[in-house]
Amino acid sequence: MLDHLINSSICLFVLWLVYKLLLENTSLHQFKRMYLLAAIVISVVIPFMVVKTVVLPLPSLESNRPLPTIEQVSQVPMETIAVENTFTIDWTSMIVAVYVIGLLIMLYRFVKNLNGLRLKSTDQLDSFQNYKLILRPKVVVPHSFWNTIYVNRKDYQAGKIPLEVLQHEKAHLDQKHSIDIFLIELLLVLAWFNPLIYVIKYSIKLNHEFLADQAVIAQEVDVKTYQETLLQYAAKSQNRTLANTFNFPLIKKRFTIMKTNTTTASGLLRSLAIIPVLALLLISCGQEEFVVEPEVIEIVEETPEEKRKPIYIDTQRKEGTITIDDQKYTFKRTEDKIKFYDSDGNEKDLEAQGHKIEIIEIEEVEIVEEEPEIIRGNKIPSTTKLFYKSDSGKIIYDGDANFYTADELQKLKNELKDDILVVSGEAVFENKSYYFASNLYEKVFINELNEIVDFEKINGKNVEIKPFLQIPSPPPAQKNKSLEQALQSSVKSVTNEVAGKLYAVNTIQRQDSTHPTKQMMAEYKELIRNSYKGSDRIWKNSDLEKMTKIYAQMSPSQKSSVEKLPAMLSFDLNEVQPNQPSLKQFEGLKNKSEYAVWIDGKVIDNNVLEQYTYNDFIHFTKSKVYKNARSSRFPQPFQVSLFTKNGFERTFRNKVGIK
Repeated sequence: MLDHLINSSICLFVLWLVYKLLLENTSLHQFKRMYLLAAIVISVVIPFMVVKTVVLPLPSLESNRPLPTIEQVSQVPMETIAVENTFTIDWTSMIVAVYVIGLLIMLYRFVKNLNGLRLKSTDQLDSFQNYKLILRPKVVVPHSFWNTIYVNRKDYQAGKIPLEVLQHEKAHLDQKHSIDIFLIELLLVLAWFNPLIYVIKYSIKLNHEFLADQAVIAQEVDVKTYQETLLQYAAKSQNRTLANTFNFPLIKKRFTIMKTNTTTASGLLRSLAIIPVLALLLISCGQEEFVVEPEVIEIVEETPEEKRKPIYIDTQRKEGTITIDDQKYTFKRTEDKIKFYDSDGNEKDLEAQGHKIEIIEIEEVEIVEEEPEIIRGNKIPSTTKLFYKSDSGKIIYDGDANFYTADELQKLKNELKDDILVVSGEAVFENKSYYFASNLYEKVFINELNEIVDFEKINGKNVEIKPFLQIPSPPPAQKNKSLEQALQSSVKSVTNEVAGKLYAVNTIQRQDSTHPTKQMMAEYKELIRNSYKGSDRIWKNSDLEKMTKIYAQMSPSQKSSVEKLPAMLSFDLNEVQPNQPSLKQFEGLKNKSEYAVWIDGKVIDNNVLEQYTYNDFIHFTKSKVYKNARSSRFPQPFQVSLFTKNGFERTFRNKVGIK
């Protein structure tokens, strides 16, 4: 409602401004009368008119967009605060009340003025050229309304009212000016708060005087004599809201308009100038509606050879299943021929059905992604002592593998002050891990280079800090504390807090009395080498347990000759949930210039996807390859791995991966 009122007022103001600039000073009085009345109607109608905007569709890019990441937000209990009731003002009710009061006042004014034009007992009734002539004692200035002319009784009986004055009022009645005044007064009752209505009313009544003056002069009345008569009545003042008065203000302007004669060409040009104004108002103040133009797809007739749908078979596959036109077929390949069978075991000649059989080689490649840079800082001072604490505070040890209670740690904090940092959690920012540490005065992060990073550089970016469920392994125990005691203390604490949650325990391991043999060391190195899968590292549970046992038996010199057993938290690949591609995503993968595609770990030509439907895959991953990591063989900006049900089971079930 408010939008319509604002747009309607804008239209009315613009149309009135065009009238003042182009039309008011012309002699096109009949056209001006119609224009002013039409301006009111147009300003009400335009805000309801619908302007349609045609939107041409752009090529869809959704298949190339990365999948959105969903940030998991923990629920925080809301604190209920009691708010004291205060006095408030209902502005809506206040505005409605003011409007109703104004409406009643204007309605009373309208009825009162209308009642003042009725025939009274003190009036005398006469006639003038088929119109009623009411002789009223208190009339100061002659005026007219509907089919009646009102004049002063004494002046009329004394012959002091010139004939030109009566002809002027008769012209108002002949041209039905009372209808315009009656309608504008009704509009004022409803929209009394809009100042533009008063402005339009004034312009309409002034134009009525132009029309009446023009009608009197057209009867060959002497212009000079008529103007002198106007001047005689100019000093008299009597405002009649519903009537046309002879002495309407702006006498000088009326004298000027009497001498004006607008040519037809000038009137036509001024009228044509209104058209672009109306168009602009319709566009700017009308209701906008967007219409999407349907996308036109050009269908190109394929040649018979192009119509043959290719079927690609991996050279390493002797038998298997494929999906063609939503139907599954099994195939068996011999040296010179491939036979296809339907679900009932019947042999099918797919080449006779318009398919082309091609045998291709699918190679496995490694996806290389650009490693993000870590945030650098300052080295930890040599005087600073580090402590490591679990989330519950039951496991606390220092860099020398000495274990402490929570009370002992608090006492050390008070003593060392700035020269202590307690590591209690970690955070991941841009695929890099940082330890979170604090003392009595500050909170910091520690990067993998053992540097202190500014707390604001990371925490100011809303990085989630996760307390340690399993804290990093301490260094080898000191001689004054037996390994057996340290082992029992550590394992007992982990068992109480995170039993059943971790698949690899990177705490102090029990060492055997003998060191690993050369064969065991070679096996450890082989397991480490085979664990690298791109940017991830993956082992079977049995392999991880074997590596942990061998590493625990190594002497210091043996440990220095091999890669250290990872000491970070492990995760269970069984927790990876299937992420099936949509039909739109699957169709987009057929674009060979954008995507390099692997199925169950083997690279394929994009055309091979024609043999599958998106329902054949239960999981997919997508990664972006930066320009410096692309090769001539794989120049695509994106690399995608698709997994069938069997491939997903082999890759993500019964394994433990360590980042």
